[in-house]
Parts: sequence; C-alpha cells; structure tokens
Amino acid sequence: EALQDSESIFGKPVVILINKDLAPTTSPLVLSLVTASSLGLILLFSLGTFAGNNVVMERLQNANAVGDYDLTWFNSLLVPLVGGILGVQLLHDLAHVVVSRLNQIKITSPTIL
Repeated sequence: EALQDSESIFGKPVVILINKDLAPTTSPLVLSLVTASSLGLILLFSLGTFAGNNVVMERLQNANAVGDYDLTWFNSLLVPLVGGILGVQLLHDLAHVVVSRLNQIKITSPTIL
C-alpha cells in the first residue's frame, strides 16, 4: 500500500543508466572562481546574520565612534558561525568523494556552491 501511495505522488520508478565518468568538462579556472565567490558569499551571509542584532550593531557603532578598531569580540562571534557552515560543507563534499570511490565513479574535485 505504501508503494502505491508513493507512485501516486511521485509517479512510477525510473532506472537511469549512466557512465562511471561523471567528471564535468568545466574549466578549472571557472570552478575556482565559483568556489572563491561562494566562500565570499558565505562570509557575507555570516556578517549579515549580525546586522539584525541590535546589541551587536550598537556595539560596532560605538566602537567606530570612539575609534576602537579592536574587533576581537566580533571575530569570536563570527568565526564559529563561518566555521560551522564550512565544516558542514566540507563533510558534505567528503561524503561525495567517499561514495564516488566506493562505487568507482570518477568525479572532479569538490566545488563549493
């Protein structure tokens, strides 16, 4: 009965036959640029998460007003957030590598999106 329910939602199962070579033919330069821009966007996202926090913004504005540019307190907030996002991404990409090696599928090096 569960199989019939899933078929009504998703349709009938399909078998896809693929080659063992899934490595794209994209230029390494393009892959590097995509990864670099993605890392920059992760940093911007992490900075943006604090933009809505009034306490953090007020503290940053006060530090700027008095010329105190020691932002180690802010870095102690930012580094765990960026590290967590990058850690999850790293584990995700490592899982791709492990699965591809177990199944003997050729892939390119990971690209962070």
